[in-house]
Formats: sequence, C-alpha cells, structure tokens
Amino acid sequence: MATCVRYFDLVREMKNAYNHRLRLVESARQRGIKPTARLFATTVSTVRKWLRRFQQHGSAGLQERSRARHRQAHKTPAARQAQLVELRKTLPTFGARRLIREFDLRIGHNALERIWHEHGLIEKRRRKYQRKQDLARIKAQWALFQQIRQIPRISTISRATGSKPSVCTCR
Repeated sequence: MATCVRYFDLVREMKNAYNHRLRLVESARQRGIKPTARLFATTVSTVRKWLRRFQQHGSAGLQERSRARHRQAHKTPAARQAQLVELRKTLPTFGARRLIREFDLRIGHNALERIWHEHGLIEKRRRKYQRKQDLARIKAQWALFQQIRQIPRISTISRATGSKPSVCTCR
C-alpha cells in the first residue's frame, strides 16, 4: 500500500505548489471538502482556504502570497524624517545611539538607522576579516603549509602530584 505524504510536507519541498493546489481544488469541487482533506492528508480548513481563494480570485488565487507586512504601523512622519536626515548630514560621524543620547531624541536607534538607510546615508561596512580569509586561501596553496608536522610538546608539571613533565607528540 502506498504511504500517504502530508500536504504541508509536499508543499514545503515544492518550488511551485500551484499545480498541487489546483488538483486539491478540483478534487474538492468533485468529491467534497472532507474526502479531499483525507485524500491529500491535510486539514479541512486548508482545503476550505484554497477553495475560497480559487472562488474569489480564480487561478491567480492559488499563487503564493507575500507574508510581508503591507504597511508599517508606527512609521515616522515625513517631516520628522527630514529633520533626522538633516541632523545626520550635519553630524556624519555621530551614530544613531549617540545622536539619540546627545539630542534626547524620541526615536529608537533601529528606526533612525532604517531612515538613514532609506535615504542612502549609511555606508556599507568594510569587512575586516576578508584579508585573513584571503591569506588562509593563499597559505593553503603552499606546499609548506600543507604538510603535517609532529612537534614535541612538553606538558607542564602538575603541582598536585609533583610528577615530572612528559613529552607528547601532537599534530
């Protein structure tokens, strides 16, 4: 007997779940909601959701929708944003937290940085570790550094036991 794969697992693995949803809707229209839910190993509410979207929007309703917010609830007013942009232009070396602290601004540092980013006032950070990675890649190509060497190491004397140091080889 064939094993039943759950709807959610199938959709998660698919790049485009449109065809699967279309089959689900066609099955729901022919067989009914509950038998389709059993057949596709999903819940009744999921079948109802896709059937309702298909009835309201047609085949376009079966496409994946963006889950991003449509609007920002506490957006800073445009006049206030203009003031903050001008403040950044006059004091370009001050960071968001320092400006908030110095001028007692009533705004969060993340919101201030977001506004500056939207207006192109924040430069992209230069990555400091890039040079180290390049050096590691160059060293890996050298034959000298590819060799594994055995270095004798003397362990420290234990104060509790007073034993003599022992020599061990490590890679």
